[in-house]
Formats: sequence, structure tokens, C-alpha cells
Amino acid sequence: MKPVNLYEFSKTFFLSENPLSVYEKFNSQRNKSIQIKSREIETIQKCISLLYELVELENWDGFYYSFSIPQISKEFDLLKLGDDKVLNLELKSEYTSDEKLLKQLVRNNYYLSHLGKEIIEIVYVADKNAFYLLKGDNLVDIDVTAVAEIINGIGGFYEEDIEALFKPAQFLVSPINTPEKFVSGNYFLTDHQETIRNAIIEDRGSGSGSSNFYQVTGGAGTGKTLLIYDIAKNLARTKKICVIHCAYLADGHIYLNEHLNNVTIVSVKDTYGINFGDYDGFVIDEAHRLRPAQLSLICEKVTALNKFCVFGGDGEQCLSKAEVKDNISEKINNLEGCKHFKLTNKIRTNPELADFIHLLRKINDPVMTKSFPNVKIIYADTYEYANVLIEKYSKKGYKYISYTQSAYYSHNIDKIQSSDNTHKVVGQEFDNVLMVINESFAYLDDGRLGAYEHPVPDYLFAQLLYQGLTRVREKLIIIVLNNKTVFEKLMGAIKNATKD
Repeated sequence: MKPVNLYEFSKTFFLSENPLSVYEKFNSQRNKSIQIKSREIETIQKCISLLYELVELENWDGFYYSFSIPQISKEFDLLKLGDDKVLNLELKSEYTSDEKLLKQLVRNNYYLSHLGKEIIEIVYVADKNAFYLLKGDNLVDIDVTAVAEIINGIGGFYEEDIEALFKPAQFLVSPINTPEKFVSGNYFLTDHQETIRNAIIEDRGSGSGSSNFYQVTGGAGTGKTLLIYDIAKNLARTKKICVIHCAYLADGHIYLNEHLNNVTIVSVKDTYGINFGDYDGFVIDEAHRLRPAQLSLICEKVTALNKFCVFGGDGEQCLSKAEVKDNISEKINNLEGCKHFKLTNKIRTNPELADFIHLLRKINDPVMTKSFPNVKIIYADTYEYANVLIEKYSKKGYKYISYTQSAYYSHNIDKIQSSDNTHKVVGQEFDNVLMVINESFAYLDDGRLGAYEHPVPDYLFAQLLYQGLTRVREKLIIIVLNNKTVFEKLMGAIKNATKD
């Protein structure tokens, strides 16, 4: 997306909404057109009318209009990036409250701070015809002359694709992989996540909410883990919380245990050792992986002691036949009085990667993406060569995720080992991921990627693959190992998906 001259752009506001969106897309070179509402136009016009005689025409250059950080959907009304300053001008048709305006500007400051420049944040409120400046943690009045001086004094401006400066991975915080940022509060939730968090916390605010059970569901990449742990951290301000993680504990869990007040994180295998009376509430991460007996115990104790429990999970991420059969997500869904919340927008997974993963799993399905620059597919004819490739790309920063092995039966997957298998990375995320598709996989007649039986009869190879793939945030490498049929069918699917 490129910047526009805001004053020149305003001269086209006589156009109706659709032609105006086409004109804006053409000039900004954004990927998709945006809807520009009449009220937005009126607010911009009113703002410019106050400033146009005080601001030199050339100084209206360099404004990015309605820019959103990809995946995160954090939107800025107007941004101008100077040599050493960043101007963020937010536009409001109506005054709401200082609290809401401050909240938005503080959040904007967080997302702009990585640029390493002086940040100037101003909000214009049309119904008051007034400007306000963020100064420290306060909003202060600023007159139109001072605003004009700021715009005139930016000096130089960035005019390339702004998205290159805002990689989503810079702002996506994982409680498990970047626990320091999580503990320090160096992150923000999306509006949707925040709405769910507030609804649950407010329901527990009086100490005895209207429900004992809450369920938060969401597919891979929707920010479920961050939300679940944020709920636990916020509840722990006044309550003692036990978090049950339904997988292996990682180093990040140990860090959180040491640095979060009133929060204790335990592995699901220790469920029977919990003294439920010691805690006010419980938060279950990856709840779809609970065993029926564990779920029954938790529900029984929570109900008998009048505690509360927040379940977070995704029924699509089952790794074994038993998990599919148990259908714990549905059992939680049917708990009496359980309040349900669903995350829908993917904020962690790059849309390109999400489309590729979908295509890989279902080669007959259409996808929106027409190119996959962040995906590399390599063919290896031997396990020795595959190990060489894994070593090469591991040195380049890729996290190789192997398939969980059997402790009793040998298999070809044993020829490529890693300390990070599909069960050990549950709930984690990595910028760059590498996985292997070997002879264990085959495409079925309907185009779905299936797999032969795992050496542990309960495990599902295809689901283990999906678990590993959905840990990725930025770049993905697939090594197709000694499986020409899968490789050829995948290449054909990519050809069909990417052709104009």
C-alpha cells in the first residue's frame, strides 16, 4: 500500500462510495478496495478545511489512509512516516469519552513504537471541531495552528509499501514462546478477544457469576491460547487460578509459573493431584484433549465447590482416534449453563499459509491465494538427504517438528528425530516451521490427504501433520520424502490454484 496526497484525494469526495473506493485503491495500490462511508468523508473534509490554508500542498503528501496491519486488523485512520517522526491522526465524527480516545491512542503507540521514531498522536473530533494531542498518558487540547506546524514539520516521508514495515509477527505474543512479553503486558488483544475476555471477567466480578462453566473455541491461529492465558492473568488479580495445560509443559510454562502471581500451571497428567479447594477458578488450555474421566472430575469438583472453569479448545485439533471418539468439545458444549464464546478471525496464521495448508490437506478445494512466496516445497529421495536438508534449514531458523514416535514399535519416522515432536509443541507457535511428508501419506480419491496407520494405533498421522503445520506464523517448508505420487498431485493442485 502506497501513500496519497490527502488534500488531492479530498478533491474526489464528490464521487459516490463505490467509485471513490475504486479511485482510492488505484492511487494507494492497496490489494483490496475498502468501503469509504459518507460520514468518514464528511469528517475528513471538515478536518482538512481547518488546516488547508496553514499546510503547504506538498506537505499533504505521504499520508497512508485507513491502513490496517495484516492479520491483526489494527487500523490507523491517517499515518505519515517522516524521517524521524511518525504522525498518527485519528478521525472521529463524534466525541465518545477521553477514556476511549486514550485507549485507542495508547494502543496505536504500541504498534508504532517498533519504528524507532518520535510518535505524535492527534485525534480530531468533528462534532466538537477540536484536536487533541496524546501527551504522556493524557489528552490535551491542541489548536489548529499547532497541528499545522506539526504536519509542516514532519520533513521527508516514506512512500513505499507500508506493509513491509509492519510484519504481524512483530506484534503477536505467545504466552508460551514469549512469556517475558506476556508477563510484562507488552501485548494487546484484538477487539473480539477483548470482548470475550471482558464478558467472562465481568460475569465473575461479583465473586459468583451466573455460570460455573465457560467455553472459548476457535480454529488454529485465532489467538485462542493468548486469550485463555490473558483471562487467567486478569482473573488472578483477585482470585487464585489453576491453569491445566492438556499437553507437555514447555519452558514458557515454567517461566509463567515463576512470574505470574496467583497462577499455577500444571500438566493435565497431574489433574488427579490437584486440591481443587485451594483455587477460586480453573482455566483449561487445549481442553479438547481432556480424557472423559478428567473432564468428569473437573466438572464434579467445580460444581460441588461452586468454583468456575474456563475451557479453551478446538475440536479440529484432535491428535488421536480416542480424542475424536471422546468428542470432549461437544461434551463441554452440553454442560448445563455453560456460556459459549467463539473466536473466528485468524490473527496468527498468515492468510497465504492458511490457504496453502488447506490446499495441502484438500487438493480439490479452491483457495483465494494465487501465489505462495512464503512456502518452499523440496523433494528428498532418501532419509539421509532429508536429514541434511533439516540440518541446513534448522540453522536458518526453521523449527523442525517431527511426528510423535512410538516407544515400542519402530517406523520410518524414527529415521528423522527431533526433540520437538507434534505432541510437545501443542499450544506453541514459531515464525518458521519445517515438516516432512513421507511414505506414510497418500491422497484419497476425494482429494483429502490421508495417511496409513501410525505405529501407535491410536495416533492419526494426518492430524499430527496438521498440528505441526498450524504452529507456523511466517514461513513454511515441506519436505516430501520418497513419495512421488503425493509430490506430483500437490504440484498439480498448486498449478491449478495459482493459474490466472
